[in-house]
Amino acid sequence: MQECALVGRLATFVPVANDVLQNAVLRLLLNLSFDVAMREEMVKNGLIQKVVELMRNPLFRNVSMALLYHISMDDKCKSMFTYTGVIPWILENILVVEDLHSAPELISLAVNLTQNVRNAEVMCEGDGFSRLVHRGLQTEDPLLWKVVRNISQQDVPMKLKFKPFLQHLVHIIKAPETTNELLVEVLGCLGNLNIPQFDPFYLVKEHKLMDFLAAHLVPGEVEDDIVLEVVIFIGTLCSESTAPLIVQAGLVENLFQLMSDKKEDDEMVLQISFCFHKLLTFEPTREALLRYTQVVFYLVDLLQDKNREVRKTADQALDVIVDSDEDWAVKIRKMKFESHNQEWLAVIESDNAQYQQERMYMQGEAMEYGGSDDEEYENGYAHQEDGHHYAYGPHTYGAEELMHDEMHEDMHGDQGPQYWTEEEEMYARQQMMSDTYYGDSHGDHYDDEHYI
Repeated sequence: MQECALVGRLATFVPVANDVLQNAVLRLLLNLSFDVAMREEMVKNGLIQKVVELMRNPLFRNVSMALLYHISMDDKCKSMFTYTGVIPWILENILVVEDLHSAPELISLAVNLTQNVRNAEVMCEGDGFSRLVHRGLQTEDPLLWKVVRNISQQDVPMKLKFKPFLQHLVHIIKAPETTNELLVEVLGCLGNLNIPQFDPFYLVKEHKLMDFLAAHLVPGEVEDDIVLEVVIFIGTLCSESTAPLIVQAGLVENLFQLMSDKKEDDEMVLQISFCFHKLLTFEPTREALLRYTQVVFYLVDLLQDKNREVRKTADQALDVIVDSDEDWAVKIRKMKFESHNQEWLAVIESDNAQYQQERMYMQGEAMEYGGSDDEEYENGYAHQEDGHHYAYGPHTYGAEELMHDEMHEDMHGDQGPQYWTEEEEMYARQQMMSDTYYGDSHGDHYDDEHYI
């Protein structure tokens, strides 16, 4: 269909005077919009503005909103809705719908579009934000609060709009009748307000938020979605003034225990790591983490996590400790080195173990051929026997000995123990120093001092 330029041909029928034909064209476009390439063609043919105009007609409203929703799923297309006039229209409609569950196309389009900062600003122009929040406080509809939460994710000027409503948001999360769906969204709003213009101390003290957070930081008893938002909110609340309160409430130990319990949950681990980074910034919470938990070892372990964001956050948290504690700085640098060079260190350890085994074997062989004490073997020695040169020394049995055996067979055949004449020894040394020897498959290099 893309090769036939079907979307371009259909675009000529948007709009069209025949309502039945118009509805059929929109439904066909809606079916095609499940394909990413087709959606791109619709955007290129300027269908966004055309469909927005048709959406105002009740006959085509639902199918038009569904089509626009599909197009709005692509991040690069969200900004194309800003100046179409659709956002103020959406705001007016979500403020009057009694139950947004009955208007899934409308609320889905609103949620998608407010993820874009410019669209969120347009929705909040004038008294738009105030009307939206008041409607949310009145209906306590979790779907409407998804739109408010998207606005809370935007830039500082948008976050500052929440200041007059902080008390109301706290009342919602502490109310016993608040549903889990609503609690997740309102906690999400509060967790996004991580700006220096808000001092959370008085909010925490007045509403005893630490007790509330401690009670909701219990996996198994509280839904994971709520626990996740509580973790984010703790990081937002942590400041110079609230850090001692976080320690007193036992939240430091609770967070560390949660990290242990949820170590397979990437999103939970990532958010706890972010929270640890914030807690490590302030002395009371940093001392509690370092004294009462194994947070350093967990963060070092996360440096090998498959998730890039987890690795990055753990590394930043460790850097905070390094910059603030000299004793831990030395240990962390060592642990970081070992973490980043695990494979190399494993190879070295394996080689050392193999060397010790082979050394014991060669020491036994040396004793069998005439005896030597440990000191003589460690230092290496040589003796003459029947005009042949025989050597012992602390080297690894490997490529050198195999070369000795092959050259001896070439010269004398397989005639028992390999005793060397001085001429054979000189020839073998020349071969061992050649590029062929130094280019063996193991990449090993030997110095003359290892041999007699």
